[in-house]
Amino acid sequence: MQRTTFSLLSAGLLLALVGCGQSNSSLLPSAAPTAGESASKLEEALRLPDPYARAEALGALLPKLDAGALPAVKEALSNFRAELGPPEFDLLLRFWANQNPEEAMTWTLTRCPVLYRTNAARTAIEILARSDPAKAVAASQSSSIDSDEISRVTQIALVQGWFRRDRTELLQYIKGLGTGVPRQRALYAYLLSLTSADGSEAAIHWAESVPEDDKEYKQSVFQQMIAALSWADSPSAVRFCDAHCDGPYAGGLREVLIRARLNRGENGADVVEWVARAPEENDDQRATKTHAVWVAFTTWAYWDYKAALEWMERKLAQPAPEPWLKQLHGEYARQIAADDPARAIKLAEQIEDEKERKQTLVRIARYWRTVDEAAMEAWLAQSPLDEVGREQARNTRVPIYLPRVNLPHGKP
Repeated sequence: MQRTTFSLLSAGLLLALVGCGQSNSSLLPSAAPTAGESASKLEEALRLPDPYARAEALGALLPKLDAGALPAVKEALSNFRAELGPPEFDLLLRFWANQNPEEAMTWTLTRCPVLYRTNAARTAIEILARSDPAKAVAASQSSSIDSDEISRVTQIALVQGWFRRDRTELLQYIKGLGTGVPRQRALYAYLLSLTSADGSEAAIHWAESVPEDDKEYKQSVFQQMIAALSWADSPSAVRFCDAHCDGPYAGGLREVLIRARLNRGENGADVVEWVARAPEENDDQRATKTHAVWVAFTTWAYWDYKAALEWMERKLAQPAPEPWLKQLHGEYARQIAADDPARAIKLAEQIEDEKERKQTLVRIARYWRTVDEAAMEAWLAQSPLDEVGREQARNTRVPIYLPRVNLPHGKP
């Protein structure tokens, strides 16, 4: 039986079969077991050959054991077993941390096998933070944490555990982190926890109610709010963006949501056309929208090049293409340059912004010269580029800077 969480199951659900008719219910103690009985039943669970059955048996057994089982659990964790998967390891460590969180944390930082270290640190820190946040903070800053990945995981786990203990105290700690990545990461973890515990609307209400006396802090709250909602509740993230992505704390919000939606596999056309509906009532809004449309199309093309380009072809083939599509002429030209530089050049000539038009023409021409120098030179002779631009286009010894083109530096 497959599960994503392991909780104490009802007696009826504990009849999952292992092998030919063996029931895991035999592993459950009928009364408070002795230390020897705990060790025996733990060993029996660990010997189960099927990983699902092994995790299920441990998930049912461990919550019924008391501190007398701790020596057997420590031994199981310390004596490496090739068959012990991360879920089973986590269940054993969780039992230890619930009995003695500080001791389990110390062992995790100093003795835990590398294979399990990241997830073990997450579990140990999260449980320690529920009982003693100060010690959890110290552990998260330990020199024994020797990788960026473990550092990120433990900081998020610290917040998640502390959240369950004291939200007010936790927020004071987060705000005191000052500007920078640690506070951004902690806010993200806080808002994920708040969304999970109280729901999206409550989390949004909290974010909106943050005082404006510290504008940088409120900006960070909004950025992490949309990041958390993007992961936990995409429709609410869209509503939050529609309400705030053109307001005083808009910086980067729409781009965060664009990338999150596309990374999650949402339909790229829906995302791009959602961005295209953003207001453009003033110069700032127009500039923000132009950049967001570019981010959406570029990111979509990165994940699904064929679908993005086919969509653009259909859009441009319409009798009267929508005006906002002009904002994508440059990126579309850059995307197709690797396959059809001559057509890409024609599209690039239609770019309205003079600076972008010149830069795009130079880059495409520079690549075109590497595959068909004669054709490129024929175009260059009558091109709108000035002499400086033409010399730049002929210089193929600098990076090409085009999607899907990766020529080694210094080679023509």
